[in-house]
Amino acid sequence: MKIYFLNIFLILILLISSNCSDSKSDYENLAKVYVDLLVVQELYLYQTDSLEIKRQEIFSKYSIKEEDYLKALEQIPDEESWDKFFNYANEYLLYLEKNVDLTK
Repeated sequence: MKIYFLNIFLILILLISSNCSDSKSDYENLAKVYVDLLVVQELYLYQTDSLEIKRQEIFSKYSIKEEDYLKALEQIPDEESWDKFFNYANEYLLYLEKNVDLTK
């Protein structure tokens, strides 16, 4: 009987930890899409055709449809989750500033 409860306990821990990591990964990917979209919007502000092409490339790169991206943003539940989202976005933006040359 103890082994049965131990197995259930371990399965619950596995499920909880996998759900937490998925949520983090979702917010990280969502934040990357957000930042990439902001960057191309600034780079191609007056080139609407190029801007739309770049936007579609970003959605394709992250394998997400624009509608799903917007829906995911709408479903961020609370202030704490928004803080996590913007922290990931800020970390990614800092990474891009240090590692990507936009003049190419």
